[in-house]
Amino acid sequence: MWQRGGWVQVPTGARYAHWRIRYAPDGTLLFAEEAWYNAQLKPIAAPKVLVSAYTPPNELTPEAQHGF
Repeated sequence: MWQRGGWVQVPTGARYAHWRIRYAPDGTLLFAEEAWYNAQLKPIAAPKVLVSAYTPPNELTPEAQHGF
């Protein structure tokens, strides 16, 4: 599965919950971070990145942004 940062191997039965923002009735901003859950809906560690993402160098990419 592609996730920001690279390709990851999803554990069997694992589920991913995207981050969300909501406003409470009083206007308070609520934020839920992204998270991974097992088949029993218990939080688990994020899967390891198999192949890291990077931006290849080119004439439009600043030197500090290409990851080398």
